[in-house]
Amino acid sequence: VWLFADLTRVDRWVRREAGIGFTRYNDTRLTLGWNPAPLVSIRSNFLYQVRDESNLLAQHNLSWTPLTGGKVALRLHGTFVSDTRVGSDRRSAGLDLDWELRPRLHLEAGIETQSYELRGQRNSPLNTYLRGRFGF
Repeated sequence: VWLFADLTRVDRWVRREAGIGFTRYNDTRLTLGWNPAPLVSIRSNFLYQVRDESNLLAQHNLSWTPLTGGKVALRLHGTFVSDTRVGSDRRSAGLDLDWELRPRLHLEAGIETQSYELRGQRNSPLNTYLRGRFGF
């Protein structure tokens, strides 16, 4: 079991647009990571920004890599992202596969389904990719 936390706070003065003087901005970032079991990873990132208004961006990732080593690597993953600045939520789940067909010849493939809501409208795209790599 492995656990980490990283907290960063940045304060800065920024010149105002179309005006005189400066305004104060700050960003507070918290990153948490946890490996509760072998081959399982959980990561969370929080970004709290204070500008003229404050907003919060939160991202959570879960991944499981049941097949490692050998000729095939498989990874299952899920993500949840929430952004108060634009009022959006996004969820996704996917599968990535890396297959060593021959030495120096790899095939990568993946599929991911998403569901996101932005300003009251919901969309659900399905993304796929296929990539071959050959090394000399």
